[in-house]
Amino acid sequence: MRLSLLLFSISAGRSLITTPVIRASRTPAPRACASPARLFPQELNLIYDSKCGVCQWEVDFLRSRDSEGRLTYTDLESEDFEEGVPRNGYLTYEAALASFHAVRADGTLLKGMPVFQEAYAAVGLGWVWSVYNNPLAARFLDLGYSLFARYRTDLTRGSSLESLYAARRVARAGQPCPQVAQAPDSLS
Repeated sequence: MRLSLLLFSISAGRSLITTPVIRASRTPAPRACASPARLFPQELNLIYDSKCGVCQWEVDFLRSRDSEGRLTYTDLESEDFEEGVPRNGYLTYEAALASFHAVRADGTLLKGMPVFQEAYAAVGLGWVWSVYNNPLAARFLDLGYSLFARYRTDLTRGSSLESLYAARRVARAGQPCPQVAQAPDSLS
């Protein structure tokens, strides 16, 4: 209800007397818009690769700082990882493996450096990534992360993204994974 305050002034000799009068407006108060449904109670769902040592370290660090439970975590290498669902940003395994992703509770998908910025802010460490607010720094960080993301699995898991995609397809098809040919032992 909108209230308006009117002041009436009455002059009595040299003194001034003011009397507040409250009037109710006849227009109804605006209705609150219904908020969109949340996909999960936390602020952010981090989709990560538990078989990557760097990724697992990052998640462990964030978990240790997340005293208020603002983050939830989805391991894309888990048997429970569901491709193409809202909670996981409708991501496929291939897209999720190619870069760090997060989904906000409202369904907004984040990729790359903005994930770090938002995750750190959620655990009270937003200042760490405040440099990302500078457009030049953001461009540099995005470039660096895209290079890291492209070769991350080669560095941390010993396999290219493409070979991991192929192994996943084979595993999902129920066929045994092809073995990598090894060089025969040298003769003594």
